Amino acid sequence: MGLVQPQGFKDITVVQAVQWMEKPGHGFNYLDIRCEEEHETMVAPKSSINVPAFTPDGDFEDENVEWIPVPTFEADVEARFGKDAKLLIGCRAGNRSTLACKRLVAAGFENLWNVESSSYMRTRQMGDDF
Repeated sequence: MGLVQPQGFKDITVVQAVQWMEKPGHGFNYLDIRCEEEHETMVAPKSSINVPAFTPDGDFEDENVEWIPVPTFEADVEARFGKDAKLLIGCRAGNRSTLACKRLVAAGFENLWNVESSSYMRTRQMGDDF
């Protein structure tokens, strides 16, 4: 189920994430860590749950925007899922999801998979029902 990296989480491809989520009783939660505005205005898998890990200091569509960590992110994820939940973590390009995984590992989470690729490609791969 994905190679465990030294950083404490596993990197997986979009195809792997889709295959896992399509299995009955899979037990995974798809966590979209993008800011609320980004989650609402850009494509996102239908089954995703939005818990922002970062907030933009400016327009989120600006490629030079600075992303500020949401200080309650780890507590928000724990309150929503618990530390034992199986979480697939995704964002727009993969950079913030990697950082979010590192933050969650530091907070004691263990069942984390970082979904590599952009949200646009992820949604195209997953189809309308994901």
